[in-house]
Amino acid sequence: MVRDLEVAIVKATSHEDELAGEKYIREILQLTSYSQGYVHTCVSTVSKRLGKTRDWIVALKALMLVHRLVNDGDPVFQDETLSSYPTLRDTSSFHFDYVIFGTNSFYAFALNLAVFLLVGKTSALTMNVAGVVKDWLLIAFSWSVIKDTVTPINLVGYGKTLEIAVIKYLTSYRR
Repeated sequence: MVRDLEVAIVKATSHEDELAGEKYIREILQLTSYSQGYVHTCVSTVSKRLGKTRDWIVALKALMLVHRLVNDGDPVFQDETLSSYPTLRDTSSFHFDYVIFGTNSFYAFALNLAVFLLVGKTSALTMNVAGVVKDWLLIAFSWSVIKDTVTPINLVGYGKTLEIAVIKYLTSYRR
């Protein structure tokens, strides 16, 4: 039965880009209702899966599964989830870096301050246009430096957006 529980957890938190199957969640809820040992196994398996994954879909599904188990499962889940935090912390590849956190916080603050000053000195329209230009630069950066894939449909969409922006600018400039 423990193997059935582990298989159901893997299927409920699959890499597929669709909702977790209700069938697997109900199976997990049923299997964990037998004993507290299954609850411990379930929480441990989900914690390990959450700690080792690099896929955001699996992480999101695992967190949704934990939420569902805490709400609809055995009341022991709440206590077991809290007591399994050290296991999740020890098996996770995430390590908090104060320098990166501090630098990111500083840049986020500076960006918000720049937006505040820009809107205060000009208008929200300027901010929106600057946002579009920023998006174009981000796309160019991700394509040229990170080597992200740009498909033909992406290029058509970018071209149409540029065309609309130019037409809007020219029509508003003539007035």
